[in-house]
Amino acid sequence: MESDQIITLVAIIGAFILGGFFWWMMVRAGLRERELLHAERLAAIEKGLPPPDEPAGPQGAGGPEPVSPRAAASNPLGTGLFWLFIGLGMIVAMRIVYPASTSWGWGVIPVGLGLAYLVGIWLTYRLAGRGRPDGPGRDEDTR
Repeated sequence: MESDQIITLVAIIGAFILGGFFWWMMVRAGLRERELLHAERLAAIEKGLPPPDEPAGPQGAGGPEPVSPRAAASNPLGTGLFWLFIGLGMIVAMRIVYPASTSWGWGVIPVGLGLAYLVGIWLTYRLAGRGRPDGPGRDEDTR
């Protein structure tokens, strides 16, 4: 093996190890937070007090409330925009890195997926509006 190949291999393995470590730390912090909340609730119940409500987010964050994974998965607009911009980024990056190659075509797949989500949203809202007489997409002329 040449030194360039070894450096590349070490960088890839190191990136996976570092990503796994950060994931493990986040999971561990979440579990610790749940343990503390559980202990607090048990202590309140033992003292005869009503258990405290679970906090919506980190103390003093001031930001929006966290979104559950189920709610995030049911957001087709965000999903469509995510895949659209991932694909556009892939196309631009591949054209810059490999200008003479056709490898940029791999970016067309996520772009198509994102556009499919966005067109699906548009059709859903358009057809839903037409299905009701007072719907938002209904014009007076089409009745």
